[in-house]
Amino acid sequence: MGLPYLQHQWFSIWQRGTSFSDVAGGPAIADRWTVYAPGGSPAASVSRQTFTPGTAPVAGYEGQYYCRVATGSGTTYFQIWQPIENVQTFAGQTVTVSFWAKASSGTPKIGLAYSQNFGSGGSSVVQNPISAVTISTSWARYSVTVAVASISGKTIGTNSSFEIDFWLSAGSTLATLASSIGIQNATISIWGVQLEAGSTATPFQTATGTIQGELAACQRYYWRSVSDTSNAVVGQSNEIGRAHV
Repeated sequence: MGLPYLQHQWFSIWQRGTSFSDVAGGPAIADRWTVYAPGGSPAASVSRQTFTPGTAPVAGYEGQYYCRVATGSGTTYFQIWQPIENVQTFAGQTVTVSFWAKASSGTPKIGLAYSQNFGSGGSSVVQNPISAVTISTSWARYSVTVAVASISGKTIGTNSSFEIDFWLSAGSTLATLASSIGIQNATISIWGVQLEAGSTATPFQTATGTIQGELAACQRYYWRSVSDTSNAVVGQSNEIGRAHV
């Protein structure tokens, strides 16, 4: 069985918030996921949605939440993506990306791509399209397979990563990378993303097997302080001075 590498696969943990309106730039959404969209793009939003009990796509993984993205006719490009530690991950290997998706209406497309980011001081980013899938208004599982480029001859800097990109809208400038899905005015839901070595999508599983384990994996990359006052202290020492007696 292949080894899934996405530590947050089923959008169950949203420590940064549950609704993001008129998103632009690169805000983080569900844990381990972020957005790539133009500044000032109208009508682009991301939200956490709740499954009606018993309706999650996979028996045995009764997911509580899923991700819904709404683009608009003014959204020239829109992408959600997840970085995975170390650009050496899957380099030169065949991998399969699988996920469940549905549209609120129509038959929009999702374009899949990957990026090899060599980090600070490293080689230039390598970005390659995988392919596009056409989705319907019912939950269905989709999978795409790609041979990841070798990193032979590249220089790896600090904080390198391998990224999986989900394009939900893209005009002519980014058409090739987004597998020519075009500018889309659509509402698309995604759940159960899995990335694994090999050319076959295996049965869905989470990286750790438990909600607690997934939370711990997410918290490795995220620390949050919550205050119920107008001011909060992250670190404090009560030692004002030191005297020798």
